Amino acid sequence: MRNIGSALTLIVMDEAGMHEPRTYRVEPKRLLVLAGVLVLAVGLLMVLLVVATPIRGLIPGLATEGMREEAQRNAQRLQAMEDSLASQDAYLAQLRDLVLGRVEPGERAAPLSEAEIEAEVEDLAPGPPGGRPGGFPRSIAESDAAWPGGEPGLAMPAPAGSFASVPGLRFPVVAPVAGVFTRGYSEDQRHYAVDFAAEQGSPVSSVGDGRVLFADWTHDAGHVIVVQHADGFVSVYKHNDRLLRRPGDRVSARETIAFSGNTGELTTGPHLHFELWRNGSALDPREYIVGL
Repeated sequence: MRNIGSALTLIVMDEAGMHEPRTYRVEPKRLLVLAGVLVLAVGLLMVLLVVATPIRGLIPGLATEGMREEAQRNAQRLQAMEDSLASQDAYLAQLRDLVLGRVEPGERAAPLSEAEIEAEVEDLAPGPPGGRPGGFPRSIAESDAAWPGGEPGLAMPAPAGSFASVPGLRFPVVAPVAGVFTRGYSEDQRHYAVDFAAEQGSPVSSVGDGRVLFADWTHDAGHVIVVQHADGFVSVYKHNDRLLRRPGDRVSARETIAFSGNTGELTTGPHLHFELWRNGSALDPREYIVGL
């Protein structure tokens, strides 16, 4: 057997014999060295691709500690978002039942721990029969039920029970925000509110004494705060930039409860969307706000 270090002569001949044979001197040792260098270069290139690119995270067992921690944080964030959405859905369901007059005796309208709030919600009377199609309640103007003591300018009497200590709303009330009236109440358009264009960050005030039922973010209306007043009145303030009160907080008339903004999907600019409800029926706020 020839030594691997010995040189070899490679002769290349034309099959037809038309050209002179070509000879090449080949050293197997050099070929092996060249092949080894190529294999090493390819290996180093693969290592660099794995270490210096995101491919590393796709290979089981090669993820760095930082990647594992980031994955854990992302999983925790996802769980927190799911919990938050579930809590928000529960809040919205309870609020919807309250606004639509579906609160039954003994059923709580908001997840509050204070017995006083529970008693207040139990005192709420159901809304008038004959709601509008699609789950939208009809207004007081359409309702068969009369409004006892509902003359403008008179304080509404508070019902007996734990909520009796809270003064009733005194109509007409002052607008909840300093702004320009831009859109009115329209049942045909299902806009059960009035809109005020206001500079972002303007103070939003409660129209009367009451208790905060809901204060959270919603997809369509952004930051929303809802206040329960005496005699079954509920005021709703939407598209706020920031909320200043939490569910269960007592608020006073003209107390700042939020700052106006432009949050939520259903908004076309900085403004306050204000709704007024009573016993599950939507009211036209223009009839109860001074100057409109």
